Amino acid sequence: VVLGLVGWLIVVAVISQWPDLQKSALSGFDQLQDFASTLPISIDQSQIDDAVKGIQDFVTSSQFGSGALAGASATANFLTGLVLMIVVLFFFLKDGPAIWEFLLRPFTGARYDRARRVGDRVVQTLGGYVRGTATVAA
Repeated sequence: VVLGLVGWLIVVAVISQWPDLQKSALSGFDQLQDFASTLPISIDQSQIDDAVKGIQDFVTSSQFGSGALAGASATANFLTGLVLMIVVLFFFLKDGPAIWEFLLRPFTGARYDRARRVGDRVVQTLGGYVRGTATVAA
């Protein structure tokens, strides 16, 4: 819901500022053309016109819309994964030993002892907390 709301707010902001964005893009493109004319290599007007036409054809094609949608989807997936990673990392760092004890609850006797040793060895290898004391991997 939050990501949907953020996406909707971004779309509304872009739509409301679209005329200004168009003017700014055209102005920037004109500046780019002026700069290209001052380069030591020769670029004639027909090459610039061909490039502009190619860009316009791409921007107005369905391929551009699907690419923009794919980019927005990839961005949303990345941000969702980032938020999820931060939340999970927070709780692992905050409650790691309690989480491990919860996972060991089904084991009893020798299996519990073995699972406890495995967990302690993993923590010693990767670094972190072992039964309340801080250790650092060598």
